[in-house]
Amino acid sequence: MLCLLISLNGLRVQVVVARNPLGESFLLISYILWISAEVHCCKVKPPEVWGLRDVTLRARRRLRLVCRTQGTPLPAVLWYKDGVRVTPSRRVRVQHNKKKSALIIARVKPSDGGRYECKAVSVIGRQDSASAAVSVQVDARQDNTTTLWPLVGRGCFFDAYCLNGGTCTYYDTVGELVCQCAEGYKGQRCENKDVINRGSMYRPLSYFCKLGISNSYYC
Repeated sequence: MLCLLISLNGLRVQVVVARNPLGESFLLISYILWISAEVHCCKVKPPEVWGLRDVTLRARRRLRLVCRTQGTPLPAVLWYKDGVRVTPSRRVRVQHNKKKSALIIARVKPSDGGRYECKAVSVIGRQDSASAAVSVQVDARQDNTTTLWPLVGRGCFFDAYCLNGGTCTYYDTVGELVCQCAEGYKGQRCENKDVINRGSMYRPLSYFCKLGISNSYYC
């Protein structure tokens, strides 16, 4: 007599091959056990996701988002940005480590800002997710020439600052007094006679450079 135990497509079948008293062979299937899917599903725990927090960082910095998951068996983890699944690349990496998943962007760009979602999917299709908002700040780099122009001036608090009939103007942008000299005079305070150019005007930009502010502004 030969006895075999076979498992096929969720079935366990015991097959017995034997001979009767007349010497004839016959096949006997003694029993069949159905492995119900419900028996396995009762041991599955739905997935849970937590741990994401909103992040604000400057451009070109490193972004690292970490979410934690649990479930039985461990769920698969997917990352999304603004509803679109994140595709790993040389700049964007996804790392999975048992109950933890991390999304890493080496050098963030302004376009990397948005809402990121960590989604866990169990073996039977149940889902759970957590999300966080990422804001990328761009450094405001102002052109030095635009800082000086346009200059807004007002009357000086010290009228006698400009000599020889010069007109004094105070510029709030740089906090300095500037003299517009009368015809035939020049200098910081119009203290010198201009024997070459008649009607000299000491212009703000030239004046600022002579004051040594050229390290901060273009002239």
